[in-house]
Amino acid sequence: MYLGLDIGRQYVKMVSTEKTKDGFKVLDAGSRLVPEPNTAFDPEKIDRHHWVMAVKELLRQQGLNPKRVKGLVTGINGSAASIKQITTMEMPSDELESAMTFEARKHIPMDGTDAVIDYQILGSNQQAVDKIDVGLVACTKGVLTHHMDLIKECGLKPGVVDVNPIAMSNAFSFIKDLPEDGLVIMLDIGAVSSSLVVYGKGQQFFTRDLPIGGHHFVKELSEKKEISYIEAQDLLYKEGLSASVSNATSDPAEPVGIAERTVFDNLVEDLRRSLRFY
Repeated sequence: MYLGLDIGRQYVKMVSTEKTKDGFKVLDAGSRLVPEPNTAFDPEKIDRHHWVMAVKELLRQQGLNPKRVKGLVTGINGSAASIKQITTMEMPSDELESAMTFEARKHIPMDGTDAVIDYQILGSNQQAVDKIDVGLVACTKGVLTHHMDLIKECGLKPGVVDVNPIAMSNAFSFIKDLPEDGLVIMLDIGAVSSSLVVYGKGQQFFTRDLPIGGHHFVKELSEKKEISYIEAQDLLYKEGLSASVSNATSDPAEPVGIAERTVFDNLVEDLRRSLRFY
């Protein structure tokens, strides 16, 4: 049995599969809150202890024995890693590895530990004959060690460690063929941040972490409606974005309405800015 585990800020999620002759079969899937149920989510108060307890409770909830797991796949958040598609000269593999290490140091914030890098040659560059396109993924050893230690503390054996935006694009490509022309745009809205992925056949792979998530929508709705965080969260789940996106409000004495800038507006603006940059 193979286990995919997503450790988020507000929820931990899992899916278990087994290999068949035609591919993979989904055995089970489930999720569990990281904070205590019926309490307001505060990302500043979530720490390692909460994640470990949530993962253990999730496995218990799904009746899954960690010893039955043949292979574990987990992911690192895009904000903790650097994902770049770069163009470089064709060169021997040992020289390319050195070049990628140099490139990684230019792109990722260092925390005093060494860089951990991985890369894949995507193919020949379409504009230059003697150049290749390379997908580069890097994080610091401190980030990776923290992630692995967390997995071990949950009673699991670390396996494949992916980066969430790459995992998203791989999952999409696995179940659906990429269009010959145009781009695929994916947005994963998390609890405190969102991941934007843009890619296509023969096109530049681009990803960006946006600092807006579901928590910000709930918090805004709670303040506007003057209701508790839990009530706002339930309302958002029930009515969707329509609960938080309001029309322009106006004072009866004012002939012109004044539009309030919402979290939704900020998310849309971030998306537009990112796509213009692409």
